[in-house]
Amino acid sequence: MFYSPTSKGFIFSSEIKSIVNYIGDAKLDRLNSFNSLFTTGMPPRSKTCFENIFSLDPGDLIIYSLDSGKYHTQSYFEVIFNQK
Repeated sequence: MFYSPTSKGFIFSSEIKSIVNYIGDAKLDRLNSFNSLFTTGMPPRSKTCFENIFSLDPGDLIIYSLDSGKYHTQSYFEVIFNQK
């Protein structure tokens, strides 16, 4: 799942190309994403190769407020280890 907070509103899609087409001129984030992509073979967590387009990590959800337009992500579950 991909999402992007834009001036047009908060958009999300299961494919990144839908968001790129909607935004129109999505800019590549060459400095942050490609450096990690070429060194580790994976993009940074929650990041994509585009500026201001993010991916939702497995097991996470987005909580979006229609009133304020703000959002945050949180884990659907938390693993708690008993420490003795």
